[in-house]
Amino acid sequence: MDDKLSKTIIDSLKTHPDNWDYSYNSSIPEGYCKIIHETGVTLWVGNGLFFVSIYDPVNISFRLIEKYKIWKAFKKWRKKNPFIPPENVNKVRTEKIMKILQGSN
Repeated sequence: MDDKLSKTIIDSLKTHPDNWDYSYNSSIPEGYCKIIHETGVTLWVGNGLFFVSIYDPVNISFRLIEKYKIWKAFKKWRKKNPFIPPENVNKVRTEKIMKILQGSN
């Protein structure tokens, strides 16, 4: 089961990156990253490929090879979607929306 799920996550990170966003939660330990899909699926990525798991809506752990594949896809996603400190999130989102609206004129 985790093989199919990992492929779905990887495909989503590649083809629909805007469906994922960072979780801005102060309880996340330093070095970890939590990203949330618009469906509510939460992916935790730690300091390396051994720390890739899903905790919401259910706990799912992946085999090592699947963790590696997800971790690689996450690293590519993160390069294109750098972390924005919580205090700047609304400003950056507003700027993106304004660029889109200006481009449609």
